[in-house]
Amino acid sequence: MSDVGERATKSSVRVTRFKTVVRGQLRGFAGVTWDAAGLRFKEVSADGKGWCGLPAVPVIVSAGRHHVIAGRKQYRPVLKWRDRARSEAFSEHVIAALLRKHPHALDDEAA
Repeated sequence: MSDVGERATKSSVRVTRFKTVVRGQLRGFAGVTWDAAGLRFKEVSADGKGWCGLPAVPVIVSAGRHHVIAGRKQYRPVLKWRDRARSEAFSEHVIAALLRKHPHALDDEAA
């Protein structure tokens, strides 16, 4: 397990809120507090496959419009994990915390 996995224990990662937004695989956005790192994430995305993504911002093109490719709005990451293992460990802990607090959050029609 990576050091982020060791530090991001079930007790140190907490979901403070969840807003349901069901669109494609997206199930919503969570507020997450990671006590061991002293971090608060305001918009962690959660999908129906049990994965979470760090906050991202829209890609803006000329005239201030949101960039769209093949009908999909584009976003760019604000933060990025150093490696895949850290990303997966954090995601596992966040999804576990989310499901403890909101058991149906990843359902097709989340409550």
